[in-house]
Formats: sequence, C-alpha cells, structure tokens
Amino acid sequence: MLLMLLLSLGCAAAFNISDGYIITLEPARSRELQTRARQHLRPHAMHLFSAINGTQARLRLPELPLYTRFLFAIKARHDHMQLSSDAMLGCLLSHMAVWRLVLPGSTVAVLEEDAILDATSRQRLALLAQDLVGVKWELLMLESGQMTASGKWRDVGQIAATCATLCTWQGSRGYLITYDGAQALLRFAEPIMVQVDALMGLVATFEPEFRMYWTRADVVHPNRLRMSTIWDACIKCYLPAGAPLFYGFCALFYGFCSLYFCARLYFCARLNFCASLNFCARLNFCGSKTYKKQADATWALWQTTKRAFTLRPPCLGCCFRTYRG
Repeated sequence: MLLMLLLSLGCAAAFNISDGYIITLEPARSRELQTRARQHLRPHAMHLFSAINGTQARLRLPELPLYTRFLFAIKARHDHMQLSSDAMLGCLLSHMAVWRLVLPGSTVAVLEEDAILDATSRQRLALLAQDLVGVKWELLMLESGQMTASGKWRDVGQIAATCATLCTWQGSRGYLITYDGAQALLRFAEPIMVQVDALMGLVATFEPEFRMYWTRADVVHPNRLRMSTIWDACIKCYLPAGAPLFYGFCALFYGFCSLYFCARLYFCARLNFCASLNFCARLNFCGSKTYKKQADATWALWQTTKRAFTLRPPCLGCCFRTYRG
C-alpha cells in the first residue's frame, strides 16, 4: 500500500502534465471534476474550457465536404466514424480548439464533462507511468475504449496497450496529449469528415510518427447517470465495459428487436390474409354463403384491428435503413 501511494504521488512527475482542460458546456457543473482532476492528475493548472455548442458548430457547415453535409441533412450515418449532427461537429471543434493551446514541449490532459476520477484513477495512472517508462508516445487514452478498439493490439506492461494492426477507436472522455500529437491531429483534422475519436484512431493507424497508447483499466471512468451535453449520440459508449456485460446487452437488445419484427410480420401477414379471404368471397370465387358471412366477419375484424393498432404491412427495406447514431 505504501509503495502504491509513493507511485501515485510520482505519476504526475512521470508524465509532467503541464496543463489540463475540461471541455464543458456547463462550467458550473464541472467545478467538482476540476477539483478531482487537480487532486488525481496533478497538472500545473486545470482549466474549464467552454465547448463549442451545436449552434456555433453549424456555422462551419458550408465548409464541410458535400457528403458530410448530406449526412447532416438526413441526420443519419453509415458508420460510427462519420459526422451527422451539430453536436458531433461541436465536439470535434472543441477538441481541436484545445489542441491549438498545447505548447511546444508540454503534455496536456483533456477531459470531457462527464468524466469521473476517483481513488483508483491515481493508482492506475501510476501503473501506466511504469508501463511506459522509456516509451515514446504522442497520445495516451485514459479510458479502455468500452470494448470498441478493433484490430490486433499489443499489451505493454501491466495495463497499457497499443495498436498492432489496423485499428479504430471510440471514446474521447479523457486523454493525455503532447505537442507533437496535437499538431499531428490538427494536420489531419481538415477537411472535417470524421469524429474526434475516429480521427485519433485513423491517424494512429496511418501516421507512423503518431504513437497512440491506451489503458486496459479505466483511469477516467464514464458517468452512467449523466450523459455529456457535448456527446456524439453514441449510446454504446455508455454501456458497461467488459465482454460478458457488453455482448450480453447486445444479445438482449437484438433479441428484443427480432421478436418485435417477427411479431409484426406475423400479425401483418395474418391481417393481410384475412383481407385476401374477404376479397375472394366478395368476387364470388367461393360460392358458400356461410363462408362469405365468415369472410365478412373477418373483414370487419381486420378493419377494427387496423384502426386500433394502425398496423401496416412491413417494409422489409426499412429493416435495413441507415443506422441512426
């Protein structure tokens, strides 16, 4: 315990965090996080940075590539990387503004307003400092990525990891960045086409001089009771980390969706069949008067149910509609 305490006290010196920024739309609600960041990350200074809101971000819309503007128009995206809302654009622009504040030779901590720091944060940061002794890096993510880093990765020490092949990344709740790292991200940020976390993963994959590492155990924890006001509409990013919980939730969610669509297909097929029977009887293709009465009763039931539940024959194409974030 004493050794861990000594390590945690030395973590700030190891990373030499010169400044810290909390990106927030509600500075008054981020005062507690600012205090905790000073306590656990020990930067020389911790600032509250006013985020760029959706209204301000929309002013940059005419500068975006045409396809990105199309995604904004339909308010949908085909991949997590893509931008499709004012909030996503505002989030990226806010991080870019902070990167421009990073001075040569400095290391800066960046947090979003929904980050949580606790006693384990300082201990895990100390372990990261141990793992990365003598390792050159430009970006160090302080979250585990919520099971969304793809490709092959390579473990470094006890809790650190880095990408070994083609990787993507989701999450920008908290990270450390150097001056060289900030300049690399700014160089590839425009033209604006992808979200901030996707940009980090892409630059790490295709730029050899940009070395990105992350922790396999969260230093910065997600706040599951309060979603950020600068978030990118990524529900998945707030799900519990860990394979059993994550994939269990996915199985439950998709199982529910499957039952819903199967039930809808079944009832719509039944109701459409009843309508067909009535049509057949009305055209006297079935000569039985009893059957025609049954068909008329069925038709009345069909009309009543249709009015009550406003069910329509399912649109199979709609089942494959564009993913909405």
